[in-house]
Amino acid sequence: MRWSTCAFLFLLIMTGAYGAVDPVAAQAPRNAVFKAPVDAVWQSAIETVADSHFEVQSSEKSSGVIWLKEFRTVGNDTRAMNLIKQFTTKKVRTFSPWFGISISGSLTFRGQPDSTEVECHFKIAGYKERMGVGEWEQLESNGSLESGILTGISNRLKNTTTIATRTPQSSQSENSLSELIPLADSMVEKLRKVDAGFKIDAPADTITSILIEAQAQFDEFVSYKWSADSSGLTDNLATTLDAFKRARPATGQTRTDALVQARTALVAAAETVRTMKSAAK
Repeated sequence: MRWSTCAFLFLLIMTGAYGAVDPVAAQAPRNAVFKAPVDAVWQSAIETVADSHFEVQSSEKSSGVIWLKEFRTVGNDTRAMNLIKQFTTKKVRTFSPWFGISISGSLTFRGQPDSTEVECHFKIAGYKERMGVGEWEQLESNGSLESGILTGISNRLKNTTTIATRTPQSSQSENSLSELIPLADSMVEKLRKVDAGFKIDAPADTITSILIEAQAQFDEFVSYKWSADSSGLTDNLATTLDAFKRARPATGQTRTDALVQARTALVAAAETVRTMKSAAK
């Protein structure tokens, strides 16, 4: 499974082998209309799905449908209850009998001459046991998953528009140090927010959402032609971002090592920005 952003969703690191989930009727779709052509929205959606750790099972661009691979975990009551509480309208109590969850879904696209509508359809089922008898129950989405996907698409479209607007200027002349510093400073602050999310053990979708924003800022940063030598700063920012991405799905020592690498590179990047500010005075 790949990692992805979108988003702003949660890490899919477990799959089950407990038989097929009973058919679950699709929830009421959550949709949004974007002022962009289908091709741009489709690409932004693919990238968002990848960044949200969902995996594309199949897609038909001609039909305007992306199907997402099912996520399922069974046997971990704490994980299941947390996800049910986070993504559904079901009231979860301390001793609720939930031992599993299944999430699958699809995105549909309807293009107009100057806009594209995207609908998110998620199917969520919870697995519960009573007196040794287990069954799957259809659950209603609370809209968090849908909102995460649509927000990710929107953010990527905004970033694409910004880069497209600025690229002609960048190709004609170099951007000055006075433009580099604010953008680099903003990038460092965004990565510090990601670090803070790890430190307080924030929900995975929260960290993912901030990482998506950081990735969008980094994409903008590297699209410019800077008059100052920013290669070292760029390398440190890239290292920090990549290490945080690796830490997100990891556990144990692997997660610790990735966070150490991210924080070391982030300190170096912040120091470079401080030096630039001093030189610009």
